Amino acid sequence: MAKVKIRCPTCNQEGKIEIKEETLDKITRGVIAINVAPSIVCEHSFIAYIDKNLAVRDYFTADFQIELPEMSSKAFPGDTTLPSKEVINLDLIKLNLPASLLTYVLRAIFMRKKALILLEETFLKTHIENFFLYITKDSFETDIEILTKQEYKKNKKAYKDALILQETKVVKNPYKNLNLNKLKIEKQIINQFLSEIDLNLSYIHLKNEIYKAYKLANEIVDYVNEKGGELKVQTEDKPSGSLLSNILDEVLDKRKYLHKIFTKVLNKRFDIKIQTNYLDFLFEIINQYFDIDLKKRVKA
Repeated sequence: MAKVKIRCPTCNQEGKIEIKEETLDKITRGVIAINVAPSIVCEHSFIAYIDKNLAVRDYFTADFQIELPEMSSKAFPGDTTLPSKEVINLDLIKLNLPASLLTYVLRAIFMRKKALILLEETFLKTHIENFFLYITKDSFETDIEILTKQEYKKNKKAYKDALILQETKVVKNPYKNLNLNKLKIEKQIINQFLSEIDLNLSYIHLKNEIYKAYKLANEIVDYVNEKGGELKVQTEDKPSGSLLSNILDEVLDKRKYLHKIFTKVLNKRFDIKIQTNYLDFLFEIINQYFDIDLKKRVKA
């Protein structure tokens, strides 16, 4: 039994956790995720990522109440094989890209934002580029660059609108919707990726979760287009442009209405159950990535 000193990322309280020998045997490569329950260190729950040398590589807080919806394997693209180690060294990716950085980049992908990752050395550059290229294949278009700090300093103006990340630090964040504490779905996806010891499975999980978000969001967009670009609330004998129409536009809870519609639509098309927070996540993708404000498409 080994003891590892850890620190709560929420309150900074320090403490020690014990790791069993059979758990240590699994840390032959990459990192292992240790779920720290409340009362072990403090009142908070969090995740510590520990490498084979028992060094804490990162901390993460995740909402364990968040459930990612499950889709039939038939809905995903067939090619989910992890590329060769020469193309993507996933061990090194997991060791060198912190959970917080991966979460921010994932958010940038979903929101169609530019992201820049700063590295001390260039040996991982190609692997990181390939990593993001492969996990978003068949889904989102990305705008991610990897530079050394020296390269960035020579051309800072070119990245004035980019989310800039270095290790666990956010060097620059020009986007209001990139608060890490609010990225519950992205954090859950990344935690699932890092917690899975099997490299091929972790790659498949991550790629599929990204594809799922794209597929479901795109399905909602298609549904809106099928309806002529508008989602009309059904009312009895309501003349267009009437006073009643104007009043309904004001009082209608459009968020709840959208939840009601698309819970049914997605369940019917994919036999899938979706929590409210995941639907809100999809609506954000539609707003930012597809540039469609669903609330404005609801017409009373």
